Amino acid sequence: MGPKAPFLCQLGTAVLLALQVQRVASIPFNGQARQVSRPAISGYTYEGCYVEPNNGRALEVVKADDLMTLEMCAEICSTSAKKTYFGVEYGKECWCGSALAPGTTIAADDSECSFTCPGNSVETCGAGFRLSLYKNDDIAAGPVVSAKSTVGNYVHQGCYSDLVQGQRALSRTSAGDAMTPESCAAFCGSDTYMALEYGSSDFCAS
Repeated sequence: MGPKAPFLCQLGTAVLLALQVQRVASIPFNGQARQVSRPAISGYTYEGCYVEPNNGRALEVVKADDLMTLEMCAEICSTSAKKTYFGVEYGKECWCGSALAPGTTIAADDSECSFTCPGNSVETCGAGFRLSLYKNDDIAAGPVVSAKSTVGNYVHQGCYSDLVQGQRALSRTSAGDAMTPESCAAFCGSDTYMALEYGSSDFCAS
């Protein structure tokens, strides 16, 4: 039996490999299209809306403030020791860390992060067990490697953008610090599509 097509694999920050995936025209939110504000934060890149692991927390340092903003959280996480990530949750909780804890996953839809930042009403500060996550641009990423042309029955298709209008390209997901194309293929099983993103997250869909 020939290779299954199409296949998505390999990644860059906030970039997902995909092919022939239907794009959604709007973000459904209580029956209406919702505009999600992702303002640029100097020195940081928005990574997406992340779901806390079932046991524990995605990041290890927390501080709460009733006037929380994205800029305030970025400052908190760079004051003592510069952290790779900062994330805001429940509107007013600021979390910092050098790595995401195992079991942390990317939300199926970016609009799951829907709480307004109390200190700036045009910014979005996560939600319940949802982090609006940002990565420090000054911390070097890992080495760039070439994507494998095939992994099992999957064939590499290229590098594609994810979160088009806030919608995830592929719906089923898992995450792990030891992610590889092979482990992603094993997780996706018989799904038509597989993809890797952020170095530690994989996605699947039929």
